[in-house]
Amino acid sequence: MKRRPAIFAILVVIVLVAIAMLTAPSQNTGFTAKDAVDASLKDAQQFAAQNYPNADTYLEVASVSNATGKWKIEMFLSIAPHSKCPGMQKLYYELFPVTLRNETMVALNYCNARPISTAPDAIVDAYAGSPAARQAETTGYLACAFMLPVSDVAAAAKYCPAVDVAAIADFGAKNSLAAGNWVVQLYKQSSDSYLVALDSAGKVVAEGNYVRSK
Repeated sequence: MKRRPAIFAILVVIVLVAIAMLTAPSQNTGFTAKDAVDASLKDAQQFAAQNYPNADTYLEVASVSNATGKWKIEMFLSIAPHSKCPGMQKLYYELFPVTLRNETMVALNYCNARPISTAPDAIVDAYAGSPAARQAETTGYLACAFMLPVSDVAAAAKYCPAVDVAAIADFGAKNSLAAGNWVVQLYKQSSDSYLVALDSAGKVVAEGNYVRSK
């Protein structure tokens, strides 16, 4: 008879543990980082379509973490990427439930020089406000930005199909550019590339025309 309270307490603990397991968030029972990214990307695509229906957009996942039991996804949304003055939003996702907070990093068509950030389209926008951009801006060039060295060629080509890795590497070597410098590549269809190197403050430190690699 004296053991009944102890047995009852054990049964209560077992029941509570079972309830906790049944009500635990789905990511703890097989919801992977890929699942979290896929769900966030699907919502981000809808966000882009609703807010920028007449513009091309490009999404890039910046980070994925799960330190508190909830997945946290950060991504960049480029609006009119590779244009003269692209815009950029940073999207912050947390799930489950799915919540979204967005931050405007670069206003679309703002075109104003500012300190360098780590987002390629923000680099392009900073460059567009500099005096060195005046010729490219008036002759219909499109732009992409790359941090040196360009080691992941596949990722660079996904972001910018016109990337000229050989020309960028040669340009960097000839101008003694260091790892971490940004290079903006301006290009046209069937045209040579116009390359510009920027320092950490967005100041142009080198520029030149390059024959596109075949």
